[in-house]
Amino acid sequence: APPAYAALVARSARAIAGAAGALAEMHGVRAVALPGDLRDPDAAAARLGKVDVLVNNAGVFEIAEVAATDPTA
Repeated sequence: APPAYAALVARSARAIAGAAGALAEMHGVRAVALPGDLRDPDAAAARLGKVDVLVNNAGVFEIAEVAATDPTA
């Protein structure tokens, strides 16, 4: 089987460099940390070439008192 590759993308490579190293060490995959912004749906393929699986784990949060938040949003 061909080797597995993982590209971790964040606006700052420094933010995910440790995660890429840990992923490579723990699971034996080739992992790299790349700075970039993947809000554009075609950006991953343009930046990385063929993408078999794309996991977008971006978080969005709201700063407010719990009682003022909408749990359905």
